[in-house]
Amino acid sequence: MSETQAVEAEQTPRKRGRPAGSRKSATVMLHREIVDCTKKGTGMSNREIADKVGCDRRTVGAVLAKYGINKDELEEYRDNQADILLGIQKNISVSITEADIKSASFRDRMVGMGIAIDKYRLITGQSTANISAWLGIVKDAQIKGANPPIDVTPIP
Repeated sequence: MSETQAVEAEQTPRKRGRPAGSRKSATVMLHREIVDCTKKGTGMSNREIADKVGCDRRTVGAVLAKYGINKDELEEYRDNQADILLGIQKNISVSITEADIKSASFRDRMVGMGIAIDKYRLITGQSTANISAWLGIVKDAQIKGANPPIDVTPIP
């Protein structure tokens, strides 16, 4: 083997494909920025989004079309999301029969009950956190001599 061949053999082979930081990854990042600006719901026009992310306004329109994002529909959904989800919740709720519940596994019924309790507490403004666990931590800290002592007196 000649000296030149030995040097070439020691060199790592060239990687195929695009180098890191290629145009493709820049395009993906641009698409992500456009979608993020649109999802934030700031009411920005395509031109304003294009100016912010540094591209042409037609690129913004093309990206949104590619991902099936209609800004007007997105805004309408965002404005009415609570009502839309309430309707879906009602449809699902009335479609569950006693037979569905009885045919579900014990585990699934328990999980469903836990979720229902949690959502009920959330809707009625009750705490969904495990207050007793936190109270135990605070009391343990007091026993161990927290300085200054932590006041756990309930707020009137």
